[in-house]
Amino acid sequence: MRSAVIVVLLSVLVAAPAIATAAVDYTDYLRVVDDLATASLVTGLAVADGRAYLTVGEAGLAVVDITDPADLQLVGSTPFDGVLVDVVAVPPWAYATDNAGGLHAFDLADPDAPALVASLTLPDVGRDLHRHDDLLLVAAADAGLVILDITVRAVSYTHL
Repeated sequence: MRSAVIVVLLSVLVAAPAIATAAVDYTDYLRVVDDLATASLVTGLAVADGRAYLTVGEAGLAVVDITDPADLQLVGSTPFDGVLVDVVAVPPWAYATDNAGGLHAFDLADPDAPALVASLTLPDVGRDLHRHDDLLLVAAADAGLVILDITVRAVSYTHL
């Protein structure tokens, strides 16, 4: 029995290089289609309705038309007094955090020119944003998780 196990094990070891060489080279599937330089460090990205919304550090919120991925076009931007960290787009709204613990709501009625319409202070810097149904979940650094109800676009929140 022991010799049969050794024979099977040796067969697997000998066949392993053949299996590895038959593997697909995935580098053919990973290629840059286009890129677009920005005014500053991009720290956040959200995609909605053919637009990419980028938090561009001290430059604010940038809007890129991505309907033709081979021809990215910067179609708008909104300056911001501070440093934006992350963004989530939930048309007709986008929500972005800043490095001072602020959360900001932008109106996307004109998706190429988001307008800042409301702000509130979080218990700590919002590092990551996600939408779940009608809730906005914020990873607020040392403060933990903050959940906002975005159905009313209000400033109330629950700190967990």
